Amino acid sequence: MVATANLTHSPSLEDQPAGVLKANKFKRQIQKAIQNPDDYAIHFIYVTDDKVSIRAVSPYRWNGNSFYGLCLSKENHRQFRLDRIHKLRLVKSSEVVMPFQITECSVENN
Repeated sequence: MVATANLTHSPSLEDQPAGVLKANKFKRQIQKAIQNPDDYAIHFIYVTDDKVSIRAVSPYRWNGNSFYGLCLSKENHRQFRLDRIHKLRLVKSSEVVMPFQITECSVENN
């Protein structure tokens, strides 16, 4: 007996969880900034356990589900996890002046 695969259903974008779609979109935008560092940077909200900050970053290398980049707010190299990023957008490098003022707020656990 020969087993056959069910070819009637192929995965589509609708089958992907929203988090996967968001991560893939972010990865494409980050990759574009990595490949064109003179033209693009990224701007996003970064959420950790105790604070939320708005960052401007010039990314330069992947490390699994995170990337390394020059944080234009801290003026230092940092590693950023994709699962902590919200509302990422690609921006023209000419729109970001270093140092980019960082906006932070604390997260209170009630």
